[in-house]
Order: sequence, then C-alpha cells, then structure tokens
Amino acid sequence: MKKALSRIVSLLLVLCLVTALVPAVFAADENEVQILFLDTSDVHGQQFATDYTQDASLSGTHYQGMTRVATYVKEQRAEYKNVFLSDSGDTIQGTPLTYYYAFMKKDVDDPAMKVMRMMDYDMWVVGNHEFNYGMDILQRQLNYLTYESTETESKVGVSMANYLDANTNNDKTRDWKTWNGYAPYVIKEYDGVKVAVMGIGNPNIANWDVPENWKGIYFAGVVETYKHYEAEMKAKADLIVLVSHSGIDGDPEKSDFIRELVSTTNSIDLVFSGHEHRNGVTKIANTDGKEIPVISPGTKAGVVGRALFTYNKATKTYTVEAANAPMTVREGRTTKPLYEPDADLTAALQPYEDATWNEYMLKPIGTASDNFTASGLGTAPSAFVDLVNKVQIWGAYDRTGKNTPDDKTDDKPAQLSITAPLTSGNAENLIPKGDIKLGDMFRLYRYENWFYQITMSGKEVRTWLEYSASKVRANEDGTFSIQGGLTYYDVISGEGFSYEINAAAPSGHRIENMTYNGKAVQDTDTFTVVINNYRFNGGGNFIQYINEHGCNFVPNDESRVIRGKERLDHLAVVLLRFLGDDGCETVLDQPLKHFGPGHEDADFGLAHGHDFEQRAVFQNGKRLEEPGAGQPGFLQAASPR
Repeated sequence: MKKALSRIVSLLLVLCLVTALVPAVFAADENEVQILFLDTSDVHGQQFATDYTQDASLSGTHYQGMTRVATYVKEQRAEYKNVFLSDSGDTIQGTPLTYYYAFMKKDVDDPAMKVMRMMDYDMWVVGNHEFNYGMDILQRQLNYLTYESTETESKVGVSMANYLDANTNNDKTRDWKTWNGYAPYVIKEYDGVKVAVMGIGNPNIANWDVPENWKGIYFAGVVETYKHYEAEMKAKADLIVLVSHSGIDGDPEKSDFIRELVSTTNSIDLVFSGHEHRNGVTKIANTDGKEIPVISPGTKAGVVGRALFTYNKATKTYTVEAANAPMTVREGRTTKPLYEPDADLTAALQPYEDATWNEYMLKPIGTASDNFTASGLGTAPSAFVDLVNKVQIWGAYDRTGKNTPDDKTDDKPAQLSITAPLTSGNAENLIPKGDIKLGDMFRLYRYENWFYQITMSGKEVRTWLEYSASKVRANEDGTFSIQGGLTYYDVISGEGFSYEINAAAPSGHRIENMTYNGKAVQDTDTFTVVINNYRFNGGGNFIQYINEHGCNFVPNDESRVIRGKERLDHLAVVLLRFLGDDGCETVLDQPLKHFGPGHEDADFGLAHGHDFEQRAVFQNGKRLEEPGAGQPGFLQAASPR
C-alpha cells in the first residue's frame, strides 16, 4: 500500500512538473518567428533555361534559368510560411529573348516581367541595364509589372528610394518625392514581426546612359537616402532589409556604396547587393561592431540569395543564416542543374522561346569562309576586334545623306573606332565557319550599347590607349593577360592607324610608334572617332583617366557629337546590316556571299581596302605578337613593321 501510494505521489509530482513546464515551452515557440528572404539579381535575360550561343535543339536544357529557380522557390515556400522574394535588378538585358520582346514585340507582355508576376515576387529594384533600352520600353515593362493581379499572375512592387522625381528634386533642394511615385520602402508583417524593406537603385545611371533614357529622374545618394528614412523605418519595424543594385565597395565611378552605408549606420539587418555579379556573403561591421550579412546573388540565375531569420518577439533578438543557394552543381568538368524547370512557368514562356528562335535567331544572313576564333582577344591581333571596329565605323555615319540633308558633316565615316574585345557565351569560335544565322550575332558582343561619332584630339586618343596599356600584364610563360578582364580594355582601330604597346615601359608611357597614314600622331591632331554610349558617358573610367593626365574631356559632351544624338542601333543590329550592306531596316532577304580572312571577294578584309593595321605587344624591346597572316580568324597586317 505504501509503495502504491508512493508511486501515485511520484506520478503526481512528475505531472505537476510537466504541467509547469508546458506553458514555458509553448511561450518560447510562440515568441519565435521565422522569416525567409530570397533574392535574385543580375539575371540578364536568363529567363528560359537556354544558352543562346548553342544550337536551337538545346533550348530549355541549359543548367541555369529562372524556370529552374521557380522550382526552388516553390520548394522554399512549401517549407516556410513567411517568405519575401525580391530581385535586385539588371533583369531584362542580356539575351535574344528579352531583346526581341523589348524591341520587336511591343504589343506582347514582356517575358521578364511575366516571370516575376508568375513567381509572385514582392519587390523589384531596377538595375542600370534596364535603362539601356530607353525610357519608353522601361515604362512599358514597369506598367505591366505593377498591373493588378490576375488568377495566374501577381502585382509586383517596385522600390528605388533614391530615384526621385526630377521635377521637384535637384542638387540644392529635396522633397523626396520618388520617381513614378514608387514606395521608398514597404512594411511587411509576419506573425507580429514587422520588417521594413527598402529598394536602392544605382545612383550612377547619369554617367552611363544618355539623358533621354533617364529623363524625369533625379539620382540621390545611397547613403543620404537611407539616412533620410532611417528613423521612421526604425520606429515602424523590428527588422530593416535593403535590396540594392549597388555593389559593396566604393569605386571611382561612384556606383557601389554598401560597405560605406553599413559601416556608418547601426540599423540595417540584411542587405542584398546586386550589380557586381559577386557570388557570396560579405560580413560588414556596423557602428556597433555587429557584423551584418551582405548577400551578393551572382548572375544569370546561377544562385539565389537566401537569409533565414529566427526572430524572438519577447527578447527582440534574432539569429540569421545567410548564404547563396546554388542552382547548379559541378561534377568534374561538367555543370549540372540541381532543379528541374518549373512546368507552369515553362509552359507560359515556351511560346516566347519558340518565337525568339523561329522568327528571329534562325534567320539565315550569310556564310563565313573560316572560323573567327575567340583566342587571344586583347593580347593578339584579332579579326574579330577589327570586324567590330569596322562595323562601328560603318554604322556611325550617314551613308544615305538623308539623316541631315543640310549638314554634310555626318556623311563621312569616322577615322577611328574604340571597342572593348569582350564577348559572351561559351563558344570556342565567335563566328564559326559555315552558314551564319542572325542568332550568331548575339555571341559576338555582350552588351547592347549604341554608338556615337565624335571628335577627339591626338592627345586624348594616345592617353586613352595608355589607360588600356596600363592593364597589360606579362605572365611567366611569356603570354600576356589583361588585368581586370576585357570589359575595361579598349582597342582603337582605323584605316592607316597604327600603334604598339611596350609592356616593359612604365605605365603611362607604353604606347609607341603611333602613326596615322604613316605620320606620327601629334597631340594637336583631330580625329573623328566612334565610341559607344557607355564609354562616352564615362563608363570604365577612361574619361576620368585621360582627364587626370592632362586632357579635358566632358562626358556626354554634345559639342563633340557628329552623329548619334538620335541614338543609333546596337552592335548586333548594325553588324546584321553591315553584312547585307544595303542600309535598309533589315537584310534578312539579302544574305552575304562570303566574308572571312583572306577570301578574294570578301566583304570583310583587305580586298575592299579595309587595311586595318594590327597591333603588337613588346617587352624589353622585342616584338612578342606578330600579325597572324593566313591564320584562321586573323587578318594580315597592311604592311609589316
């Protein structure tokens, strides 16, 4: 009896202890709220899982694309109740699909905007490349994105707190009225936890694009904008998150401010940082010494930025797991996708993809007599680079005389052309031997810039080239590389124009034997030069460099412009017309006979008088690169030096 009573008493005590503990356990669960933030950035048109440098039969099989990201996002939403999905910009520019529907299918819903609406994005921050297509196209895309929700698509918010209405904001006064009336930030509440999410656009658009492409916008500073709203966001929210198209480390172009912003404040809890194409998480200490995660979500839908917050409402503290979720895996030398394409999004985009190929990419335009190789771009003579410069010169003057009938100054081709030998895609040959289709043009040049014909002095041309030459590095194996990559390395070509780079000379004194029509170029000489909009507006720091070395070049200076105020077409389109050489809107019905190195009746090459001189790289006075006469993809120099 005593043993039985003892057992009963013990059981009651245990029950009392459990009962006392249960409310505490439940209270802890009730106080903790999980919130998942997901972000894509710099997708650059990679909506469908297609590598557009490959054959059309491989459409939809590429290892990266938003159709695959959609599958991952659905899985995350199935696992977590509270999800905020954003995109940090540079979304629409970069593939034939997005280009075709931006410019040639204006009456059809934009595919990149459709992706965000179907995936139920919460916020989009416009990137700098969104402005490349012009304000009309951007506004059309924004109008569709922010249109009311339907059964299958959701309205998406847009936020760039530092993009202000130019009618009421300027360098002297601010009323902080935003462009298009977009909210500078939004407040989201998840199970009693309030989050302020602010969008930040890149403030350097005015230095990269022509004024007509950003008309109506005043670009306020990133740091000043955040601090203007900081107090009211802190008063309204438990957490503050930034979605930005501004990189981490401040650069000479004043486009990357995130490190400066985080390190001079103490209220930010998370940043998604686009624009730089970084892939990773950077920890930056704020003014309290607390390390704040800054997630850089790569490019081309290769990763998804991910931050999982566990917030305790009782203590007002949190933990955060910040990382990029990979969309692919590397197995040996092969990259494979981790997620299958989402069926719903794929079905919605398939008509867009089919039309891009059948109505656009697969149209025949000519035949190449040999391969134009991608090897040695920037450090060896290249037929491809000469082709690009030749096309730019051809496309940047009034060949018909009809553009300005009363002004003949734009009726002559420019003497010189500036280009960076960058390319896109994974193709070994930029233009392969054989039939050429319109789609082949998109593997030639990554960005859809347009051109100006302007005037430059001999000193400006030389100093411009010195900036490029300063980036040449000699490797131990005798080869050369370009510091910083080809995007910011310019080559200048023109009939009768020649120069040499001596890599052993001090930086700033590497350009040697620069001549035009056999005569040494003088500082006071004047040249007509083709340049793209990005460089003309200061992109790549070339203008900054030449001004720091004795020149006076004002970015986007209209007084220099001979042709281009009306905005000329980008390289792929101009190249298409060049191949047909008919000056018409399209040359699809007039395919080129032949072009290629060394071909007798080539439309490209020495046979038509295009005797562009090749450049050579020198070290210790010895020529290291000879013109590649007779080699596939190379032109013979007009005259040996």
